Amino acid sequence: MERSSFSAFIAADPSGDLRTQLVRWLERHPRQRLPPVREISQALHVSSRDVVAVLDALRRDGLVETRRGSGSWARGGLPPSVEQPVQVRRSPSELADLLREEIRDGLHPTGTALPSAKTLAQSWDRHPQTVARILDSLVAAGVLEKSGRSWIVARARSTATSHQHRILLVGASDDDGALRMDSDREIEFWRDIYLEASRNGLEISRHPWTTGSIPVPPDTLGLVVSTWHVPNVQELLRETALTRLPVCTWMEGLDGRDAPGIAEHPRLLVHEVAHSKRAGQEMGQFLAKCGFHRVAWISPFREAAWSRSREDGLRETLESAGRECASFGIDALSEWDFLAPAWNDPRLWNAVPPDAIDAITDGRSRAVVAMAAKQMGLGRLAKALAPALEEALAWRPDAWVACNDLSATLAREWLVRKGAWDPRRTALAGFDDSSEALRQDLTSYRFDTASMSRSMVLQILSWRRDRRGSARISRHSGAVVVRGSTPRPSRVTSG
Repeated sequence: MERSSFSAFIAADPSGDLRTQLVRWLERHPRQRLPPVREISQALHVSSRDVVAVLDALRRDGLVETRRGSGSWARGGLPPSVEQPVQVRRSPSELADLLREEIRDGLHPTGTALPSAKTLAQSWDRHPQTVARILDSLVAAGVLEKSGRSWIVARARSTATSHQHRILLVGASDDDGALRMDSDREIEFWRDIYLEASRNGLEISRHPWTTGSIPVPPDTLGLVVSTWHVPNVQELLRETALTRLPVCTWMEGLDGRDAPGIAEHPRLLVHEVAHSKRAGQEMGQFLAKCGFHRVAWISPFREAAWSRSREDGLRETLESAGRECASFGIDALSEWDFLAPAWNDPRLWNAVPPDAIDAITDGRSRAVVAMAAKQMGLGRLAKALAPALEEALAWRPDAWVACNDLSATLAREWLVRKGAWDPRRTALAGFDDSSEALRQDLTSYRFDTASMSRSMVLQILSWRRDRRGSARISRHSGAVVVRGSTPRPSRVTSG
């Protein structure tokens, strides 16, 4: 009986997984040759690696027989005298070219891992170390990327870029003349920018900005700018416009149509990641899905626009789902309302004398003083927040949501001191997904700075010189990262 195509066979009866389909084919085509791996992969829309793994399992179970050059056959069907075709032993360079052709033909899609060096070695009749050297040569050529023990098909690089092209990073300067990074999110953002630049074959230059013009190195394609900690954003934007290069800037809480210095910038692309209501809405959706009914919003920074936006999104979502949401906090603007006075407290300088510390730390007293000032300021913040936490506890919520991870940590410490912390009955969540949230096993909302960084780099690479118009705003969201501070829905009890 002439064997029908595997695609027609699957179309007649598409039910079952990969193994089930192959076993059914073997039952209906005894002692016949199986279709090629690529034909099976395309018919079932699975990877060729999965097909090879299932065939190996069927071979171990005695349902399939295989001989090099003859393919795979149903048990008992392998011809007893099949002459092995004469194989020409390819050189390493020829094997590298073969792999390039397979990648160009789409056999190995971008971003997917190749078969292991051991698997390729068996297919090519080469030693695994030889195969590894071939793959490493393709990494050096930019065709592949190495990730652990795997080789990944690299993203195609723009022909407009090469190793000498670069992106200039501009942000506020710290006391040491480096880019200022005071939060986990800032650090992740700059790290992601470096990663995206590297993936696209770009170099990086940095300009910590305080005031004045921005020197642009040769072969710079564009600027990535953070306005965090910059006191005069309008001046910074004016200086970036003078570079006559595309500028991607991270701004928060600004409307691109009304904010001074934005609409007039002909090459500005604005990105926002944390100040919209969306984060609060998604946190509210998560809490409603878990079955919480009384949610206390905790914020010592009710004057901050980002805190109000998150609260508005949370409240709208919960109340539309028939849940209750009450607000507790104080009307501060940021943690610096408490940290700045701590720096000026005479007790700090008496307790932490910088001259004495400089003498034993080779002039590095500032870090010690900063840590002491931070702890003193956080102590003042916790004391100011305590009455609001008392009111929240009396309201008997079954979930507490703080405006950020810092506030969530202070709330948790206060509940522990009061003997009221019971993670089996009360949930606690924050925003920012900081390192402290990871240490405290705290559910938090992670803002997608990686998406923002990727978008910025690609916008600069795809910029057209004739492009003009008002600044465009891209708003990036994120996701709730669930950890141990929010009980499973089955363990939630309303207050």
